[in-house]
Amino acid sequence: MGRAIYVIILMLFLPYTAAAEAPATLKALDEALAAAVAEGAVPGASVAVVENGELVFARGYGFADVKNDVPVTEDTLFKAGSTSKNVTSLLALILAEEGRLDLNTPLREIDPAITPHNPYAEEHPIRLVHLLEHTAGLEGSTYNEYASSEMGYSPTAYAKRMAPKLKVRWEPGHYWSYANGGHTVAAAAMEKVTGETFDALVATRIFGPLGMQDATFTRAEVDAERLSKSYGPSGQGEQPHWDMLIRPSGSLIATPTDLAQIIRVYAKRGAIDGGKLVDAAALERMERTETTAASRVGAVKGFYGLGNFGFMEGEHLFQGHWGSTEGFRTHMGYSVPARGGYVVMANSDDGTSHRLRNLIAAYLTRDVPTPAPITMDTPPVDLAAAAGWYIPFSEIMPLRSWLFRILGPAHLSGSDEGMLIAKSPNPFIGTRIFEPRGGGLFASKGAHVPTAVIAEGADGAPVFVNNMTFKKVSFAEATAPLVIFVSGAIVSLVSILVGSVFGVRRLMGRESAAVASRVRVSLLLSGGAFVLTMVLFVATGMLGDWATMILMGTVTWLSLSIAALSLLGPVATVVAAYSVYRLPTEQRGLKVWGAFAALSLLGLWGLCAMNGWFPLLTFLE
Repeated sequence: MGRAIYVIILMLFLPYTAAAEAPATLKALDEALAAAVAEGAVPGASVAVVENGELVFARGYGFADVKNDVPVTEDTLFKAGSTSKNVTSLLALILAEEGRLDLNTPLREIDPAITPHNPYAEEHPIRLVHLLEHTAGLEGSTYNEYASSEMGYSPTAYAKRMAPKLKVRWEPGHYWSYANGGHTVAAAAMEKVTGETFDALVATRIFGPLGMQDATFTRAEVDAERLSKSYGPSGQGEQPHWDMLIRPSGSLIATPTDLAQIIRVYAKRGAIDGGKLVDAAALERMERTETTAASRVGAVKGFYGLGNFGFMEGEHLFQGHWGSTEGFRTHMGYSVPARGGYVVMANSDDGTSHRLRNLIAAYLTRDVPTPAPITMDTPPVDLAAAAGWYIPFSEIMPLRSWLFRILGPAHLSGSDEGMLIAKSPNPFIGTRIFEPRGGGLFASKGAHVPTAVIAEGADGAPVFVNNMTFKKVSFAEATAPLVIFVSGAIVSLVSILVGSVFGVRRLMGRESAAVASRVRVSLLLSGGAFVLTMVLFVATGMLGDWATMILMGTVTWLSLSIAALSLLGPVATVVAAYSVYRLPTEQRGLKVWGAFAALSLLGLWGLCAMNGWFPLLTFLE
């Protein structure tokens, strides 16, 4: 799930997926899907296709169990990961229609025991809708929470256990930030107002009416022989099962044909055989966001709604949700104009599942006209007033959010043609140009939906939304941390080089001064600790896959190594500064270099300490 979260963060808002060549018939589609699986590295995948509101195709490809040559069939079960959030949100809408639930009710009025501490509660209470739209301001799950594995943990038990630990970082109802626990806390609220368990609610309101006989949120209820094995990236290494605490957020197990029944509901605008599951108006609400600063200037379609987000397939807007957990990868998407959709479930992730969904989307939209771009009839935002420096601040996990802040600032300006120009000092990001779409909406070239927004933040200052939310700051606030970080990183590398050369010279008997030795060795240890810490974080994807999160979230060689390095670095820097002070004046060259290096590293480790990296105890909740 962790890698999927990172993908979703980078994906929102509205990636542009190049259109696949459209198969003209189901037979051609079947052949193209089979070829894609054969060419890829995933052991197996299963798909279901809904056309004109009906299930028209379901097929399995490859193997559910490579070791025992068990093939994937249309009856093979897969874990759906975060696609579970779509089902949980649908349940909330159904309960709202029954009059059992009001999405705008403050959570504290339902049950204070499941309500996170919110310093903005008087004017901005957490509401159920904020939890479902990821706008409550909650942090993402910790490494320790990801590493916890307990079968059948109830949403209410989770919410009561975690509510005191869940931090609200800004005023709820303003900024989007993917928070896994939100849907589980919302499910706890559903249990409270109905007096029924989440599992009973979803069984009687969704699984039963739709004939989803195999769908469940509890692995204990599953026929183990029908559940596909899961594998690491590119099909390497069988993965152990993870029974997550946040079951309503990510533990759904189903077949693609099960989930296709939900796609049928979306395609038929709430109708089911013999009646309706939910009103069409509820689905329209599900497909738009209403609780962000961006939504208040018109950015409502194509963004994250109620467990349902928009994404581009070629030139067409699809809705749905994706998910990933311990090797499994799920894509569930549908097109309202096409009256159809798909479910793709795979037991590994190498990009093949993306290829499968692209092929099916191309088939479904082969005769659908290209939609007109979404625009607003309001005057364009004043780009001159909005111009300036911005830093991202809505990243999911605090332990890495400061790195995004430092490495991702952008300078906004406008062109004579009304284009929005976002230029980053980071060469890996470069310059992005967005076309005006009216009001505060802008879009990447060729995109039919807005991909960038300028809006008014909670404090009245401008915010820029593109992938993350950026707040306006001064030039010094935007660049000083970057300068400190880059200079400290360079000094770290030089200190490693100088310390290594010194070590060789010491072995050869050419260095003997004790104080000078302490300067070089302490700088080596400080710089080396920082470089090694960053290497470990980058090598594990900053969040990593499930196996990495286990190592980060429990007491293991990885978590202990990172904790030790986070302690070693600052201590060694202090020793270096003191040793430089003790250097005799005749060692002017080393004294100047040592002072500069120590100050640079003090600034660098100061940034780390200010953001929870001293000590970096990833194995604690």
